Amino acid sequence: MAEPENEKLRSVDDHLALVLDTVQLLAPMELPITDVNGLTLAADVVAAMPLPPFDNSSVDGYAVRLADLDGAGEDSPAELRVVGDIAAGSVFEGILEPGTCARIMTGAMVPHGAEAIVPVEWTDGGTESVRITRVPERDEHIRVLGSDVAAGEVVLKAGARLGPRQIGLLAAIGQVHAPVHPHPRVVVLSTGSELVEPGTPLGPGQINDGNGPALTAAVNAMGATGIRVGIIGDEPQGVLAAIEDQLIRADMVVTTGGVSVGAYDVVKEVLSTLGTVEFTKVAMQPGMP
Repeated sequence: MAEPENEKLRSVDDHLALVLDTVQLLAPMELPITDVNGLTLAADVVAAMPLPPFDNSSVDGYAVRLADLDGAGEDSPAELRVVGDIAAGSVFEGILEPGTCARIMTGAMVPHGAEAIVPVEWTDGGTESVRITRVPERDEHIRVLGSDVAAGEVVLKAGARLGPRQIGLLAAIGQVHAPVHPHPRVVVLSTGSELVEPGTPLGPGQINDGNGPALTAAVNAMGATGIRVGIIGDEPQGVLAAIEDQLIRADMVVTTGGVSVGAYDVVKEVLSTLGTVEFTKVAMQPGMP
């Protein structure tokens, strides 16, 4: 049937909005956090534990009691006995006694009784005893339990797009899986008997299929899984069979070619047999004469 010559063209923005109105989110699924990069979170994530999970040192230095440093300065350093070394992953047994301190590494658990960490740069670096020339504030250089994330806090909201930072946060709070909407599987079909695969010698009237690879790359660039099936000729039954076959496994099928008003524009013809389909003209170049 001939198209009205005065048919109003739809703008690209309007057409995009109408298409997106028909799109539904894929059902959520739980995936390992190593497999969720680029996906959209399907539900809020609540921290089951605080971050950090214990008071720990933000610097290499010495864990101290503040009363032992009263009046310390460049001209009158405080001298404390070093009673232990605390590496990241180890625990200091007992409580810091008056007049003592413990050497501590970045990330190590702060010992009981310590009220601040003195950076090694404020000391003479002693191993059996240490001279300290500056007095820190209470809790200075200590990453306090729960200061980044409190247990029970919503750390990521549904709809968040997951990337390296978000995945790192999930791992830090002990999440093994995350509820996400999976990547949509988008099949790209190129139609036209004049098309050949790139690299194939061209016969009379033939051209390479440039649209298929380009559209597949565009799909992948948007975060979906693009699947290029190949080239379908202009025979209606072949086009119909190819589309029906892909509808079984694909979340979306993108076709290129065969939707104008020519005698061999069979995609428009066969899609009309599959259900309610809207064909319209969009004001875009390239794409319109």
